[in-house]
Amino acid sequence: MMASKLKIFLISYLLLIITSMVFIPNAHAIKYEVGLKEGEEYIWNCNVCDKNKMQEVFGDDWDEEDAEFFEDLRQNSRMRWIIDEIDNNEEVYLEQTEDNETVFSIEYKKWSWTNKERWGSKDDVEKSYQLKDPKDYPDDFDFPQFVPIWIPLPFGDYLKNMDLDYEYTIDSRVLPSISCKIDKNELDDDYPKQDIKIVALYTDQGLLKSYKLYIKDNQVIVDISLETLITHNFIIISIITAIIYVAIVLFIYRMLKT
Repeated sequence: MMASKLKIFLISYLLLIITSMVFIPNAHAIKYEVGLKEGEEYIWNCNVCDKNKMQEVFGDDWDEEDAEFFEDLRQNSRMRWIIDEIDNNEEVYLEQTEDNETVFSIEYKKWSWTNKERWGSKDDVEKSYQLKDPKDYPDDFDFPQFVPIWIPLPFGDYLKNMDLDYEYTIDSRVLPSISCKIDKNELDDDYPKQDIKIVALYTDQGLLKSYKLYIKDNQVIVDISLETLITHNFIIISIITAIIYVAIVLFIYRMLKT
C-alpha cells in the first residue's frame, strides 16, 4: 500500500516538473547588444593586396565606390573609424529584407584607405546596421565582402540564429571566427573566376580583427588586420592600478619603519 502511494506521488511530482518546464516562459532568452563603444577609434592595416589577382578574380570594379570595405583598398594602406553614436533601436528600410526593420545602428567618422602618415580630415560620416533579431535576415543570407565588419554580441549565438548560406562556418569556442568558401562562378555575373576562401577573426567586442582572402594553393591575395589600440578605459585602469600599487608600497614601507 505504501509502495503504491509512493509510486503515485513520484509520478505526480514528475508530471508537475514536466508541466512547469513546458508552460513557464524561457527566462534565459538571448539578449543581443553592440560590443563597440562610442568615442572609440579603430584602425585597420592592409598588409597584402594583390590588385592584379583581385581584378582577375572579381573583375575591374572590385574596389569601386560601392565595394564598401574594399573601396580604394591597396597594400600598406590604413583605414580609420571613430564611433560617434550607437543606437540600439533604430527603424530603417533595408534592401536585404525589402522592409522596415529594427536595427542596431552605429554612426562613425570614416577615413578611407590611405598611405599617408597623417590622417587629415575625415572622408565621410557613415552608418552601419545589423538587425536586432538575427532571425529576421532572409534565408541563405550572404554578407557584403562575404563577412561583416562588426557583429552584435553574443557572437556565436547571433550568427547561429541567422539563416546563413551553406558555405559559412562559424566558430566561437576560442577565437570568434567566420570562414566562407565561394565556388567559381557562384556569384552574379559569373564571379569569382576561381574558387576562393575567406577567413575572418573577431575581437571580443565583435569587431573584425583579421581578414584573409585565399585563392588556389592557399595563396593570400588580401590580408587586413586590426591595429592594436590603447583605449581610454585601458589608460584609466592603468593609472588607477599604478596609484593603488604605489599606495600599497608606501603603506608597507611606513609600517616597516614604525
